[in-house]
Amino acid sequence: MSVRFLFPALLAPLLMPLTGCGEKAVMQAPVVSTAAVVRDGSLMTPGRPQLARLPETVPAATLQPVTWNMWWGENASQWKVYVNGALAESGTLLRQSPKAQQVTTELTLGEAGLAEIKVVLCNDFGCTESEPTIVMVGNS
Repeated sequence: MSVRFLFPALLAPLLMPLTGCGEKAVMQAPVVSTAAVVRDGSLMTPGRPQLARLPETVPAATLQPVTWNMWWGENASQWKVYVNGALAESGTLLRQSPKAQQVTTELTLGEAGLAEIKVVLCNDFGCTESEPTIVMVGNS
């Protein structure tokens, strides 16, 4: 009569070598480790952009340089600058994560009053926007 084992995995602990001697003998199990593969920037939206400091008041109907930086995180492939919720300027970028990205553009902020400026960075996985900056647009 032959005996068949239905669960050979249950026998595995019995086949492990012992190390040590006497009551300090220990079964030595093989160590299995798994490593997560991390690709820098994979499946991530862009890092948060920051607007460079702007003057509190700018003259109306003049070109105002606006600079934004994205210091760390996944790079963007497209940038957009909004003034009071309307798209004012946009462009494309070369993605070279994890390098920082920076753009300076010039905007005409228009009529006198408050202007809220924010930057939005986008890539294939989504968009990230900056905190808004408020400037007072004065009369020319």
